[in-house]
Amino acid sequence: MMFSYYRWLEHVMTRVRHHVSGYLAKTRISAVELQTRQKATEMRLHKVEKESEIIMKRLEKQLDKDIRSVTYMDVSMSYIS
Repeated sequence: MMFSYYRWLEHVMTRVRHHVSGYLAKTRISAVELQTRQKATEMRLHKVEKESEIIMKRLEKQLDKDIRSVTYMDVSMSYIS
């Protein structure tokens, strides 16, 4: 019983240390470095957004092409029947 208590306590203390060290690391960052990181992140997100727009346009074109192909096949089959 006592062993599980110490394991639980060790786990809690490890998590506390992790969060405190993360918090301290964030407070050590200068405002300039923080702005630099934010701008870099925004640029990466902007790039992802542009790429996703390009991909969506390609997918829409492919879908339209596939729909036209299936519709053409349906019309062709109706003439055969």
